[in-house]
Formats: sequence, C-alpha cells, structure tokens
Amino acid sequence: MAYRLRMPAQLGEWLTELAGSEPAAAAEVGAALLALMHAEAIPGRPLVIDPHEPPRGFYPDLDVAMDPREALDYSYQQMLESLQKVRQEAAGAATTRQRIEIQLGTTGLDPEVRAALERQLAAAQDLETRLGNRSQRLQLLVGRFRTDKETAKAVATAADARARIQDALEILDAMPDADDIERAASESSARLEQALADARRLLEEVRAGDPAAADGAAAWLGSRPESDVLELRPDPLGSDARILFAEEPTGTLTLLTVLEDARAVAEHHDSAIDLACELLEEIRDDGWPADSLEFATAESFTTSFFPGRGPDLTARASALPDAILLTDLRERRHVSLPQLAERAGFNQGQAKLLELQGARHAHVEVLAAYARALGGTLRLTISLDGEDHRIS
Repeated sequence: MAYRLRMPAQLGEWLTELAGSEPAAAAEVGAALLALMHAEAIPGRPLVIDPHEPPRGFYPDLDVAMDPREALDYSYQQMLESLQKVRQEAAGAATTRQRIEIQLGTTGLDPEVRAALERQLAAAQDLETRLGNRSQRLQLLVGRFRTDKETAKAVATAADARARIQDALEILDAMPDADDIERAASESSARLEQALADARRLLEEVRAGDPAAADGAAAWLGSRPESDVLELRPDPLGSDARILFAEEPTGTLTLLTVLEDARAVAEHHDSAIDLACELLEEIRDDGWPADSLEFATAESFTTSFFPGRGPDLTARASALPDAILLTDLRERRHVSLPQLAERAGFNQGQAKLLELQGARHAHVEVLAAYARALGGTLRLTISLDGEDHRIS
C-alpha cells in the first residue's frame, strides 16, 4: 500500500523554506515523510508516536522508580555545566574585545580600517555585556535550583511523591535557554515550587492515612481525549521538527501542523496537538481548503520539494523504519535499568535521562558506555556521496 500525502499550503511553504535554509534538516523531514508514504501500514516508534502519551518509562511503577534524588543531582550537574559554558563564552568575548583594543592602539591605522575596528569593538563589547548578564542570571537560577533541589530530595523520601519530582526534573532538564534565560528561569522556578507544594501535600495525605493518595502521583499526567492525530518524528540527529498528522481519509496522510524545532516542542507541544485536532475536525466537516497541496505519489512529492534528490531521499527513507529506541534495545537484551546503570557506571537518573532524551544530546563516551553495558560496541559512521566512512 502506498499512501497519498496532503498538507496545508503553509506547511508546504515551511518545507520549501527549510529546504533552502537548512537542506540537511529538510532532507530528514522529507525522508521521514517518504518512509510513511512507502509503508504498508503506519509504523510505530520511534518514527511515529501517539502525541498524547508520555515518553516510555517516564512514570515507571513506583516500586521500581529511579531515585529522584539521584536524578535531581544529575540535573543540577547539567545546569552547572551550562553555567560553565556561558562563562567560557563570556571569557572568549572578553578576549576578542581586548584583541581589538590592542589593534586600535596601533599608530598610523588607515581611517577605514580604524572605523571597521571600532564597529567590531562595539559589537564585541555588547556581546561581552550580554554574556556577562546572562551568566549572572544563570548563576541566580542555579543557586535557586540548588535550594529547591535539597528540599525536593527531602520530600522525595515518600514514594508517592516521586512522579511529581520527575515532572519538575523534566522541566529543569530543558533549562537553560541561552536566548531567553530570564523567562525560562521564572517559569521553571514557578513550576518547581508547585511540584514541591504538591509533593508535600501528597506526603501529608499519606501520613494521614488517605488511601487515595497512593494513586495521586501516578496520575500526574492525567488523560487527554483520544484522537486520530499522530506525531511524525524525523531522525532527531538530523532535525528537531515534528509533524502532527492523521490518516484522513483512509490511504491519505493528512499533515496538520508542524513544530519547527526543539524550542517549539518544549513550549507549544500541547497547544499544537489541540490545534491539529481542531483542524482535523474542520477538514472532516468542511473539506480541505482550496489552496492545500496533494501528492498522489512519492515521486511527485520529491519533485516538488527536492528536485533531483529523489533516489537519495528514498534510500534514506528505507533505513528509518529500522531505527530503534535505546529503551527497546535494552529491553530486548533483558537488562533492567538498575543493571544497565551499574554496568555503565551511571546512576539510575543518568541512565533514565539518556533513554528519555535519546542520542542527540549525549556525549559519545556516554553512548559507548551504554553500548558496552548491553554487551555491544558503539560505532560511528559518516555517509558521504553514497559511501559509509567509519570514524574513530
């Protein structure tokens, strides 16, 4: 079975712009769409997921949950590393400023050269100031999180509070955003304070003997109305974009909306799901807008957005269904998370975060340790012009 593809004109414009500005990322999106069009049936994870469900293993059974205190400590270390990176950038900006000042101190400079250096100096000074301010704000955030972390670790001694702390951790793991640190710091602090307040309330209810409290933490996510909307995830090593779609009608992949990058996913994921559900209902009631785009074959799709690259994208698309999640790989080897963590030299928080976040943000040595803990070997390959080159 080959699927037809239909999309709003705005989504087609986005893909065209992406192909011009970020061809590699656009190719990953195109390959993922081709993999869907060529599939006998809509595939599952990791290429396609139900966007209403939490990540696998995000809320494990409470009796086997990882110790949230370890996870909070690990998140704190990540924030310290981010602070160190900003400080290094600020130091680099200061070095650049000093170098330009030395050049400006040279006598007999050509007026045009001096004017250019003065512009560069102004830009360097501005960058140094902004990075310095960012470093100071991040330092305040790290200090505030350290205090809340210690409080959370104390509260987390009650197993019923663990899922709440996990939610706070997931929020903080996305921090900090270098371009908007003040807003992110404020939101993160407010969310963590609410999580801690809820955890304390749960602990009090447990102590008071409330039988309903034991189920409170596990129900943190709640439930969203079921819908036919699915989420396409291109290879995360090549693109952060996610496309919400549905099979509507049978045999047609109806693209609804797109989350363009990691920030959009973090900030607008739930609202994008709601928008996609509303658009799907409108299409069912009123039909597609007149300016929508439709592609009956994979060839017509690649010709429109990737002229001359059809064979390359088709070859890439054929490999995508073979991808596997780290969690699935570990479970195939019948290795528990605590066993994996011990073998790899991680704490359980590190192992859980690696599986939740995937390979995109992981250090090579961390992935290599994960592979060795499963009895395997990590190999890195770069594909160029149809040839695979193993690197070491």
